[in-house]
Amino acid sequence: MRTKIVKRMVTLVLALVMVCTTSAIGVLTAGAYETTPEITIVPSPSGTTLTPVTPAVVAADKAEALTKRFVAYQVFSGSVTATNDELDNVDWGNALVISDDTDMNAKYAAVKTLMNKLATTDWDGNPGTSITIEGGKVTYLPAEGTTDQAGRAFVHIYLKIMDAIKEADGNTEKIKNAARTAAQEVAQVLDGSYSEDGIIVENLFKDAKRTAVTSYMQKFAQAVKDTVTANSGNYVTTDGETKKFRKYESAWESAQWKITGIPAGYYFIDDTIALDADLKGDAVSPYMLDVFKSVPVTIKSDAPTLDKTITGVTDLAGDGSSHVSDTHMSAAADIGDTVTYQLVGTLPRNLGTFYDSYNYAFTDTLSKGLTFVNADTTVDANDVKVEIALNEGHNAWITVTPAHNYYAVTLSPDGATGSNILTVTFADLIQYFKATGNGYGTDRQANNEYKNESYNFANIKWENVQIRVTYSAKVNTDAVAGTAGNPNTAYLTYSNDPNVESGGKTSTTVEEQPKVYTFQLELNKIDDKKTPLSGAEFTMSKLAGEARKYAQFDKQEDGSYVITGWVTSASGDKTTFTTAGKNVVIKGLDEGTYRLEETAAPAGYDKVDPFEVKITAGMTEAGEYNGTIDAADASNIVTFPDNRYPDGDATLAAGFIDDFGAGKVVLDVTDMEASVLPHTGGSGVYFYYIAGGVLVAVALVLLVVSRRRSKRSA
Repeated sequence: MRTKIVKRMVTLVLALVMVCTTSAIGVLTAGAYETTPEITIVPSPSGTTLTPVTPAVVAADKAEALTKRFVAYQVFSGSVTATNDELDNVDWGNALVISDDTDMNAKYAAVKTLMNKLATTDWDGNPGTSITIEGGKVTYLPAEGTTDQAGRAFVHIYLKIMDAIKEADGNTEKIKNAARTAAQEVAQVLDGSYSEDGIIVENLFKDAKRTAVTSYMQKFAQAVKDTVTANSGNYVTTDGETKKFRKYESAWESAQWKITGIPAGYYFIDDTIALDADLKGDAVSPYMLDVFKSVPVTIKSDAPTLDKTITGVTDLAGDGSSHVSDTHMSAAADIGDTVTYQLVGTLPRNLGTFYDSYNYAFTDTLSKGLTFVNADTTVDANDVKVEIALNEGHNAWITVTPAHNYYAVTLSPDGATGSNILTVTFADLIQYFKATGNGYGTDRQANNEYKNESYNFANIKWENVQIRVTYSAKVNTDAVAGTAGNPNTAYLTYSNDPNVESGGKTSTTVEEQPKVYTFQLELNKIDDKKTPLSGAEFTMSKLAGEARKYAQFDKQEDGSYVITGWVTSASGDKTTFTTAGKNVVIKGLDEGTYRLEETAAPAGYDKVDPFEVKITAGMTEAGEYNGTIDAADASNIVTFPDNRYPDGDATLAAGFIDDFGAGKVVLDVTDMEASVLPHTGGSGVYFYYIAGGVLVAVALVLLVVSRRRSKRSA
């Protein structure tokens, strides 16, 4: 019997591919269709850059090939001609039938398995209408008129083929005809043209516009997948062998996947991406079904992306500085400054179409040098700002704040590293968006006109949605100076397989790692013989607007100092750091100009006049801090007053940047010995005794000589 799957079926399955891949499909129509068509699957230029699994380093044009592979399975065979654009002579494909097997039970074993799966699938979503078949006997059949018409149809077809094979009693041609009839009737169910014994299947696998109804097509594709992959060890590729079942694997050519050498037919295409720990930033493609001629398909990554940035730094001194790099991936800060971070996650375009549940969680690890800022001792949802934003063009972002019951916030210590791990978890984003109903209303100005628009689960463009998480962290005394920086490492965990109900499988995005850099000053107090001096006290200050702020210090166990606050000189609360015969280290400094004033010199030495140290963080060409001090500013590190220190000097140490990686500024500050004055009981008094005695003796001599001259004159 010759049956045609009419042109509407071709439109149906092509529409399904469009839904599954969210892409435009062009069909080659010139001339007769090839008997061995091919499909090309093209990654979108705007797709996510994927991390290759193996090898570790590959050429850029090979990365996609190493992370994704597609395999095609022929579900139905047939022929396609240019004159009627139909699939004729429908029969089971070589993914389900062993062509060279003469044992009919073995030849059609996979077909019977597929029919059993189709018959026992819960098509309408109501548990009460599930179907079970044991030994070919129907134990429950949905009543006529119930919504589970697909289930009734597939049960009916399954029983017919089982009865026909039994009645054929080994007759090869009768078994082949019964199997072919089953294939044609299953195709009719998919096309919506099946009507037999009071069972009418309309608008189940398609809607009024002949577009695939995703939920039904997805269940059909799942049944196919379960069947064709069950005997994966028996499959062979198109290398000339004809035994067993067949599958057709893609090859990466000219920056696209190609599946070639396939006969015309109705195919199931599986994305065999390797979802393991080494692969980040991708997701399995939805199942694809199509009648293949030569069809180019453009796909895009259906995985979300994460962008984490530093949005600002609140300076402890209140000077209004915010030393954030141009890329917002790094910043310079003092210990005690507060850094604000924002994580922005996107959503897959097929979220509302293929997923019935969707896991979505931000994970952000704060390094040991950063302390999460929360209102009290308990960390909860109030300590982070969570927004869901929708962009509908004209730079008009609609933002809503989800209720706390839709997400959870936790902060967990990592005992091994001393870090803290912040998580913001949506157990099910689908639940949230469905629950909000028409909660996305806005009055916005578009083309100089105000209008009100409402968005709900059915009409949201998922690719225009962002989920934003904003929080703050304070730079603490464990902050690392120099190139290593103080990173926050963030990633998204998300449902990665739209073909699995309830979002049970997950992947993660590529990690984002912005860094906060701090620097340190090392001051070495010496005399003119380069001998280290102890006991010199200094204050440090900087300008905050027009006011000068003085640092308050806390001395650490290792002898270094960290700044704990900034006060005005009038407050009298400023503190000093004191030299102790070695370099004094002041940790955790931001960019800026710092004024140092020696308030007390070591005994026997004069104080130096106040001087300034300018720290300028190095910047890469990409606009990010690199954790070094800019060598170009070496001549300006210390600014001398006009009097040039008559009693002392401040000089740059040889190689003033002692270690680029450590971000150090090293200074030698020289004190000169003071003029020594005598004191009571001191040795200096003898000089005056001797000098006085000499003067008295000279006076006596002069007096005697003078008297003798006077007597002679008389």
